[in-house]
Amino acid sequence: MKKPCSALSPSARRRCSGTVDIKAVLTWLRDRNWFGDVTLGDVQFGYEITSSSGGPGFRTNSFSVSAS
Repeated sequence: MKKPCSALSPSARRRCSGTVDIKAVLTWLRDRNWFGDVTLGDVQFGYEITSSSGGPGFRTNSFSVSAS
């Protein structure tokens, strides 16, 4: 059985959660002319699994999106 995040070492605990500033990423891309001014309409979440069977497991306990 896997340990909960609270039982892990501080360095391992950092891998248990995180945030992404989507606006900052999109601004960075726009500033480099990867695309023009656009309106963000949807945010999707998922995993892209590229390893073979028997690899690490992935679990999401919560997911949220906020705007300001």
